Amino acid sequence: MRECGDCGKCCDGRFKAEIFGVPMGNGIKCTYYDTKCGCTIYEKRPEHPCRSYNCEWLTNEDIPDWMKPTLSNVVISYKKHPTDDTLSYYNVMEHSRKIDSVVLNWVLRWALGNGKNIIYEVEGRLYTIGNERFLETISKIS
Repeated sequence: MRECGDCGKCCDGRFKAEIFGVPMGNGIKCTYYDTKCGCTIYEKRPEHPCRSYNCEWLTNEDIPDWMKPTLSNVVISYKKHPTDDTLSYYNVMEHSRKIDSVVLNWVLRWALGNGKNIIYEVEGRLYTIGNERFLETISKIS
């Protein structure tokens, strides 16, 4: 199984969360994350959001090693719909810089070749690929 290692993209302030009452997000990184040594409270980190967050690179063997967030500068998360799997999707978010064309090509080919619903980001704009029901649902809330 893969490990986070030197990666801390989920802690860098891109995601909004609160860890032990201390907010992060909007560019403010987790106060417990150190760029040199990683999570300073790893053994004591809270269930939500830290332990319950699932980076797809860690858990999904279909995603190649070179897609590690520190190498690809994208974080892929799976968002499971509570009642309808046809509305579950993968969220592919840029981190630090614009998504690289090689990374974007792999993501799009993976989604289209495997029938995955995805929301992906390019230069801060969101795009979608997926089944008709997913796309219809997304268009209603955008």
